Amino acid sequence: MTDTRAEEDLLVLEAKGGCRQAFAGLFKRYNLPLTRFAYRLSGDSGLAHDAVQEAWVSLARNLRTMEDPRAFRVWIYRAVRWRLVDLVRRRGDIPASLDDANLETGSGEPELATNDQLNYHMALLGAGDRVVLTLFYLEDMKLSEMAAVLEVPIGTVKSRLHRARAQLRQQMTGDNNEQP
Repeated sequence: MTDTRAEEDLLVLEAKGGCRQAFAGLFKRYNLPLTRFAYRLSGDSGLAHDAVQEAWVSLARNLRTMEDPRAFRVWIYRAVRWRLVDLVRRRGDIPASLDDANLETGSGEPELATNDQLNYHMALLGAGDRVVLTLFYLEDMKLSEMAAVLEVPIGTVKSRLHRARAQLRQQMTGDNNEQP
């Protein structure tokens, strides 16, 4: 895992220096996970792709200003999240808060699904619950990274994650009883 982290830091440093191949390496490593993340937040594949594309454009313009290459992962996820919020606000037909809103998902199968049953049950959750579950389980982020992406305290991340797990468990089992 340390080798992967060091490789990523090197890619970020090289991309900062203008190396297109390094930027392409970052794109290859993060584009699909970022698109899945945006899709899980919005339930709209077009919106997800647009948000990710805009985040990459912004990254290309601003990467040279990033001081710490270890901040890249948090920076790019936060950028996607904010681009998605901006796009949702521009559309005006759904709530602008992706933390608390229950954004509607399409009636079809998710295009980026990796597990149909899990995706189905996650789609029934609110966007705030989907985002913490996605960051923690699918993007393998630490609580501190999640707090930075969501711009909330770690305690808030912990409580949101606890609530999201309980909601997902209830969705999947149909059990309405809270466990102490």
